[in-house]
Amino acid sequence: MKFAIAGNANSGQSAYRFLISRNQKVEILDDKNKNLKPEIIAKFDIVILSPGIPRNHPAVLFAIMIGIPIWNEIELAISFLKKSCFIGVTGSNGKSTTVALLGHILKLLGSNVFIGGNFGIPLCNIFEISDKIGDIKYIILELSSFQLETISSLYLDIAILLNLSPNHMDRYSTLNEYYAAKLKIFNFLKSSNGKITFPGNLLLDNFKSAKKIFGDHNNQNINAAIMSAKLLDVPNDVIQEGLNTFSGLSHRLEILGYKKGVCWVNDSKATTVDSVVSALRCFDHGVHLILGGVGKGVDYSLLIDAAGNCVRNVYLIGNEALNIEKAFNENSNIKSFLSITLENAVHLASKLSNPGDTILLSPACASYDQFINFEHRGNAFKELFRAF
Repeated sequence: MKFAIAGNANSGQSAYRFLISRNQKVEILDDKNKNLKPEIIAKFDIVILSPGIPRNHPAVLFAIMIGIPIWNEIELAISFLKKSCFIGVTGSNGKSTTVALLGHILKLLGSNVFIGGNFGIPLCNIFEISDKIGDIKYIILELSSFQLETISSLYLDIAILLNLSPNHMDRYSTLNEYYAAKLKIFNFLKSSNGKITFPGNLLLDNFKSAKKIFGDHNNQNINAAIMSAKLLDVPNDVIQEGLNTFSGLSHRLEILGYKKGVCWVNDSKATTVDSVVSALRCFDHGVHLILGGVGKGVDYSLLIDAAGNCVRNVYLIGNEALNIEKAFNENSNIKSFLSITLENAVHLASKLSNPGDTILLSPACASYDQFINFEHRGNAFKELFRAF
């Protein structure tokens, strides 16, 4: 059996190590190496598709056409993990906060918990992290639409769909195609009793909100974690302790501090219009909003409407800067500055801001034009904050 791994990023590397450790024949194919081509991929028996490689890539389309199975790295690992309780979380926004909070709550029980998937730790890494795989009671996976496309044998005890809003229109031909990929999560449920859909923004009765999660929109993520924990028979007092002690996640409406009376907020994980709209609802005036990166082919009208309530200026960076500038100029009186780089945006925003204002990095775009990932972008923003 010969495996081709399409993509050389985190997921692909994890799958490669997993297969090599099991003495399998495997090769990484990638556009950067100029070997992800139809005539090369045809030589393999199975293709492991990384989330960053679209299914409409010519080499992948050719593999599908000639009948080569398309998997992802999750598919490789799950057959070795059948004793664990699997929880899958998807949605257009809020996935990472939900899986991290639920994992934190379950760990308070003293359980061995693995949190991964699109969250940043590939499932194949579990064999490198733990010597006793059978002792891992709960596996919580953040699942992107790209991952759900290529999974066929996952069995979930709980499946969560947080929300749906336009996203990744650079990868899907229609919005319905994107939504269908998300809804596929329910195909893997063992029982309908484990289905959680659109948990809502009104916090469930008898619980107090997590102290370090900023923004009412996060109540849907908190509710999803609470509902999942209750399905797993976690006592209410343990759930509340988890809410009280959860420290939040970096790059999600993360307040860095104040400089000259100006609040700096790092929301680098906000890679969709909907997530930026939610972020802007947390403010009522004086926002200096940094937008841009790699666009996803979406409409910015909802963002522009939300910005009208609180945004003073927008600072535009990355490949999508001109498109966002055009959208604002045609539909808003908010002043926009074509900054191109994050450093330029921060310098200008710091000059134009007044005490009581907020400098908010909430880009509505992916990061990989100028950064490795959203963490890299957020950390660059943190460094700029510290430098001022």
